[in-house]
Amino acid sequence: MSERYNHGAVKDVKKANPLQLLLNECLTRIYIENILLSGQENLEEVRQLIAAGEKVVFAFNHLSNFDAPAIISALRRHGFQDIAQRTVFILGAKLLLNKLTSKFVGGYSFIPVWPPNLKPKNAEQEKMAMSFTYKSIRATRSVIKQGGIIALFPEGGRSRTSQLIEGYPAISHYLEGNWVVPIGLYGTETVLPIGALIPRKKSYVAMNVGKPIDIPAVKADFNHLIPREEKRGTLVDYVMIEIAKLLPDEYQGVYRDISKTEPAASTLVIGN
Repeated sequence: MSERYNHGAVKDVKKANPLQLLLNECLTRIYIENILLSGQENLEEVRQLIAAGEKVVFAFNHLSNFDAPAIISALRRHGFQDIAQRTVFILGAKLLLNKLTSKFVGGYSFIPVWPPNLKPKNAEQEKMAMSFTYKSIRATRSVIKQGGIIALFPEGGRSRTSQLIEGYPAISHYLEGNWVVPIGLYGTETVLPIGALIPRKKSYVAMNVGKPIDIPAVKADFNHLIPREEKRGTLVDYVMIEIAKLLPDEYQGVYRDISKTEPAASTLVIGN
C-alpha cells in the first residue's frame, strides 16, 4: 500500500484540507497525550485486503465530536498514515451548520449525511434527507471502489451516556458487500463532552481494532434463519456486538449481555 490514494475526484466527498488536518493533529496531540492502539495486526490485515482489491469499512462506537480527530491521530501516531489517508468519514451534515465544527471537520475527508437520529419535520426536510441519503450511498460506493476506507458510526449519533445504544438498521446500506472492521473507542467523551466547546486535556484515549468481518459470509450464515424485514437490523446488531466486545463493560450498553457469547443469528435483533 505504498501508493497514495486520492479520493478528491469522487463527487459529494468533502476533501480534507491539509493545513486544517495539520492544525487538528497538533491540537489532538496537545489534548491527548497518548492514544493506546490495540489490534494493530488487524490493521495489517486491512492493508492486505486493500492491496487485494477488497472493500473495507470501519465501524466505530460514537462518544464525542473529538472521535474523528482521535481516530486519525491514532493511525498516524502508530505508523498507519497510509490507512489514515484513505479514510473517509460518514458525518452528520448538521456539523456544517456551526462555523467552529465545520472548520474543524474540514481537516478530514468526509461524506455528509442526514443524521439518522434526526427525524424530518416536514416534506421539505423529508426530501432533503432522501437526497442526502442517495448522494451519500453513491459517494460511499465510489470511495470504496477506488480503494478508500469508509469510517462510520452505526449508532447514528453520539451516545449521551457513553454506553452503546442500538445501531440504526439503515446503516446496513453502507455495510453490505464489504469487509467491516469493528473498532472500540473510549476516552474521547471526557476530552470533548457533549455540549462542550473547548477540549480538556487527557493522559490517554484507547482504540481497540477488531478482526475484519466478511459481511457477505455472515449474511449467508443467517439468511435462512431471519425474516427478510429483520435482516438489516440483524446485520447492524451483529457489527455492534463485535464493537461491544472491544470495549470495557461500562461502555457496552444495550449489547453488554449478548456480547459475552457468540451471537447466534436467531438472537441478534435487539430492538422491537
